[in-house]
Amino acid sequence: MTVGPFDGLHGWFFEHKASQQQAMERALKVVDDVAAEYASSPAAATTCSTPYRMDDAEIAIVVVGSTAGATRMVVDKLRGEGVKPA
Repeated sequence: MTVGPFDGLHGWFFEHKASQQQAMERALKVVDDVAAEYASSPAAATTCSTPYRMDDAEIAIVVVGSTAGATRMVVDKLRGEGVKPA
């Protein structure tokens, strides 16, 4: 549920925040249940990771999505300066 910017003007802000908190507390069990179910599936054996210059790395950087391209450029720049991230 998305709560708009005018929520506070109508007197429902705290009710919505309490509902969000309760939902987040319930979500933790759902996340655990889904993770357990996924761990038992054949798909869990596959990986989507693509190591980049990890052979002698002293620091590991983990990113998701489009951040990977920019991170590779940073890794290359830092390697040029003698730092060993990957």
